[in-house]
Amino acid sequence: MSLVPGGPARLLLAYVPAAFGGWLCSLAHVPLAWLIGALLVTAALNVAGHGLPVSTIGRRVGQLVLGIAIGLFFTPVTVAALMDNVGAMLFAGAFVLVLGCLAGLLLLRMTGIDWPTAYFASVPGGAAEMALMAERHGGNGAPVAFAQALRVGIIVTIVPPAITWSGVGGVPDFVTRSSHFDPIGLAALIAMAVVAAVLTAKARLPNAWLLGPMTLSAAITGFGITLSTIPPILIAISQVLLGTSLGAMFSRDTLRGAHGFFTATMVGNVVLLGACLGLGLLGTLVVEAPFASMILATAPGGVTEMSITAKALHLDVALVSAFHVVRIFMIVPTTPLVFQGLHWLGARLSAKRT
Repeated sequence: MSLVPGGPARLLLAYVPAAFGGWLCSLAHVPLAWLIGALLVTAALNVAGHGLPVSTIGRRVGQLVLGIAIGLFFTPVTVAALMDNVGAMLFAGAFVLVLGCLAGLLLLRMTGIDWPTAYFASVPGGAAEMALMAERHGGNGAPVAFAQALRVGIIVTIVPPAITWSGVGGVPDFVTRSSHFDPIGLAALIAMAVVAAVLTAKARLPNAWLLGPMTLSAAITGFGITLSTIPPILIAISQVLLGTSLGAMFSRDTLRGAHGFFTATMVGNVVLLGACLGLGLLGTLVVEAPFASMILATAPGGVTEMSITAKALHLDVALVSAFHVVRIFMIVPTTPLVFQGLHWLGARLSAKRT
């Protein structure tokens, strides 16, 4: 992904075809059309060797807008309902962490790459966070970021259409919110969201430009205050920005000579997704939510992508977001600790064998 400090004309080379891809998907009534279309077009152009400049500012803007939109679903009624499901959220986070460790072992056996790279490539987390952790522990950050992006890309392009075409989606009864749009209120929300994002980033928390605005918006909405909703055009633009950023992680250089790693990662992701779907099915026995909402809540995708998928499919956005936020704050700090524990255990077992 290229960082372009200036030159709006150069950035149009990436965002115009990405937006065109989103528009085509919207004409075909593809769920999450603007994100999926932008992702597929950008990834295809990059893999074909036509590397396009993408600004990290674009992703941050997209996360900020979508964070505000997601927070609007945290009404007093939904917040009260979420409090009854904290135990299920913690269990789901631990379950996904264990699955990630097992997927890492599978990737290690199938490819023979070093353990740090296999481990951090397999535990569901942010591409940037997991890549940095891998490098700190002696792994290779590039394949880790690729594996993380591939997992999210697979889930985003498969799960939403599957939910839509299977007919298991629906609108939760308790998700009600105002449709009031106020330009001044929206401007105030955006200004406060920027401050929240900066403060969250300074605190070195993950996904700061999403979680900061989302927390702010949820806190305001939770007190029964609705300053403004987000216009659909801004939601579409934000999806294009995020889809372009995700698609830019795929390149010809990353794929060259990585066929074995790509195949093994695909297998691991399919196994991981299948296990999480099973968890979502079991979750419907504990959490009073539609099966489709629980699929997104337990799917090993990113909080941004799964939350806006829930919004696009008219599912329980607050529930899906809460499950993924809890998982993030479980996985990010505990993943290095689990890695060190497994490394210590492996060294002890090797010592006993010799």
